[in-house]
Amino acid sequence: MSETTTPRIEDAIQNLPAGSLRNNALSFVSFLNNEGLTPVKCPWIEGKWKIPFGNYYLGWISLSSRSWAYENFNYLQFDEYVDDDQEFIATIHKHVKICNKPCHDECWGTMDVMVFGKQFDNVCSNHGLAISQPSKKTIEHIKKLISYNKKIVPREHIYHCHNL
Repeated sequence: MSETTTPRIEDAIQNLPAGSLRNNALSFVSFLNNEGLTPVKCPWIEGKWKIPFGNYYLGWISLSSRSWAYENFNYLQFDEYVDDDQEFIATIHKHVKICNKPCHDECWGTMDVMVFGKQFDNVCSNHGLAISQPSKKTIEHIKKLISYNKKIVPREHIYHCHNL
């Protein structure tokens, strides 16, 4: 009888170049695991690991042999939230993903949203933020963003991020 093993993102991260790039990815995944948000391998897109939260997904981690990125699965509707950490706010504002055209069939189009006090037009409705090669400091900001995502994701009605 053969034993089936579930792929682990930590094993895939070992393919990243040694040093801070790999260490930062492992540190971020350790945080996710400790929060009960253990990434699961996306079966239909190579190198993508979805971050589950109850019946939803908060985002995913993209991995290649040379890089990694965190991508948020919502349109960042944080208009009702106030945060005094200006460095955090600046990081989020810097990485808001503006959409020029639908990138796939399940696209719901764009949204005009207020993100922590700043208006953004044409924000991608399904992948509102992407951060490549985050530094240790930026990872701290992603962790904080995840805490906000936990508050808003259950009220969102984004199809493909949560159902595919």
